Amino acid sequence: MLTLMAAAAPALAGSWTTGPVQDVTTPGLVESYATDPIPTGYDTELRLVYGLWNSPDVVLDVYFDGVLVFPVGEATSVVADPSVGYGSPGPGTAIYDVTALVTGAASVVEVVPAVPGGIDTGTATSVQYGEAVLASVTVVWDSDDDGDGFGGLTDCDDAEPDVYPGAPERCDLRDDDCDGVVDGPDPLDPVALFTDADGDGHGDALQPVIACAGTPGTAAVGDDCDDTRADTHPGAPEDCAAPDRDCDGSPDAGAVDAVAWTADVDGDGWGGPDDEVVACTAPPGHAPAGDCDDGAATVFPGADERCNQIDDDCDGDVDEDAVDAQPLFADGDGDGYGAGGVDACPGAPGTAALPGDCDDGDADVFPGADERCNGADDDCDGAVDEDAVDAVTAWADADGDGYGDPDAEALVCPGAPAWVGNADDCDDGAGDVFPGATERCDGADDDCDGAVDEDAVDALDLFADADGDGYGDPDRPVLQCSEDLAAPDPTDCDDADPDVYPGAPGYGPDCEPLVDKAGCGCDSGRAGGAWLLALAAALLSRRGRRRAPGPPAPPAPPS
Repeated sequence: MLTLMAAAAPALAGSWTTGPVQDVTTPGLVESYATDPIPTGYDTELRLVYGLWNSPDVVLDVYFDGVLVFPVGEATSVVADPSVGYGSPGPGTAIYDVTALVTGAASVVEVVPAVPGGIDTGTATSVQYGEAVLASVTVVWDSDDDGDGFGGLTDCDDAEPDVYPGAPERCDLRDDDCDGVVDGPDPLDPVALFTDADGDGHGDALQPVIACAGTPGTAAVGDDCDDTRADTHPGAPEDCAAPDRDCDGSPDAGAVDAVAWTADVDGDGWGGPDDEVVACTAPPGHAPAGDCDDGAATVFPGADERCNQIDDDCDGDVDEDAVDAQPLFADGDGDGYGAGGVDACPGAPGTAALPGDCDDGDADVFPGADERCNGADDDCDGAVDEDAVDAVTAWADADGDGYGDPDAEALVCPGAPAWVGNADDCDDGAGDVFPGATERCDGADDDCDGAVDEDAVDALDLFADADGDGYGDPDRPVLQCSEDLAAPDPTDCDDADPDVYPGAPGYGPDCEPLVDKAGCGCDSGRAGGAWLLALAAALLSRRGRRRAPGPPAPPAPPS
């Protein structure tokens, strides 16, 4: 006998387990296991683990784990597992009888070898190799919380006293008798129902049943005219595919997919606007509604569209996708020339018979249009503004001075680069030569007035030197670009005589004669005094003279 130490005070649920069975050599052994008291009214679950005695070292090969649940105080038998191998009794053979004794005191679980057919029944003096022996025992218990006599191990709802194994089954949508079936199979309070095989909520009147209300596969009413189709029952939408979906005895009446049929006067298979009848099949002389001209047999939905200004196919459009359409060109701007190929009827809006439009968004641009000064290729010839009808006469301005070459005339668009509206330039290769330009000492007619270097802004302040002696006449100041017949020194006392000048032979530094000279006609005193007076007057005149301002800047070129 193997005795276990008691656990602590029992809880509402608990368990204990033996260690491996040690005394396996005594024939006819009765093993008893003492435990803590199992509380009264608790269910007990017994787990027995068996093995094969296969060596002197008492090694147990576990091959069976039996779980038995039974109320306290009842006895049961453990039978051999079907998978047991060598050295064991056949399937279903009793191996041990197990009894859980009365609770409330120190409980004892007795495991007794079954007789006959068990293992170790006293027929041998020791356990034989390969015989089945008990390996361990586990006892689990649970309380009966609802007081119905069944603990939580067997009660399927231990909070409801009316629910326990073997309780009366009622129509309350629960498993009262813990058999795994709700409200069945024989409830105490059934009602009269009808079999509803197709689950449409309407039962077969020829198949009544007694069961709980709401039992799957049943219905409260038996008015289904076809219990094999869930779409057939009273109130179902009628359609033309079934004989009587709504079970009203009138096939097709009120069908949701019924067709509107109208009188087909022209016999083209489509009805016009008159005499409408809604039904699943066409009445005599009727056809599906939709004919837009019931007086023309060639006009109906789906007819071939033709170039005849008629809506042949009744789609609301005229001559679209006509079978006799011709290759034309899309003319988006309506200028009579198209830009892309399209099949359409002649004269169809947005089409043209002629191609070549280089801008189908501008009605003024097409082959042969007037070219205008607008920066566009109006006539679609690949050139811009050439031979424009609004071109003006202009002259080339190669040097960009705003004045044109009179020998280079053409018709161009206003504002064309390197062209101006005048022909006043006398040198179109020099940008600083034009009418009104500043005249300079450069040997050219800068201001195009026909004169060269006149009134040049860079001319020299000189005095006329008629006798070429290098000294100028103080009474004859001149502005010119060179000292030709002019000199910067205005001290000549006689500009008609090249031998008379300051410092000349016979004359002093102030041009006074050192001796009388034959033919002079004056004495030295008078001559010297007159010369000095003339020199002073020339100097005063020169001091008061101002250089004339240069010519104005050239005017803006004419447009």
